[in-house]
Amino acid sequence: MQIHFHVSGADHVRLEAAEEQLKRTQAPEAMVDVDISQMDLILPQEYAHYLMANTE
Repeated sequence: MQIHFHVSGADHVRLEAAEEQLKRTQAPEAMVDVDISQMDLILPQEYAHYLMANTE
């Protein structure tokens, strides 16, 4: 089961930079500000059923 999401070009560049920083520093995590209004999230069908059942 996979979750897919698409971000804007600028956010993609910031995510790539954060990935490189994590590799370089061996830090366990990094914070990246993204514009969620520009994010397209694609959930597997199983998640959609779960979300609908738990938001009613």
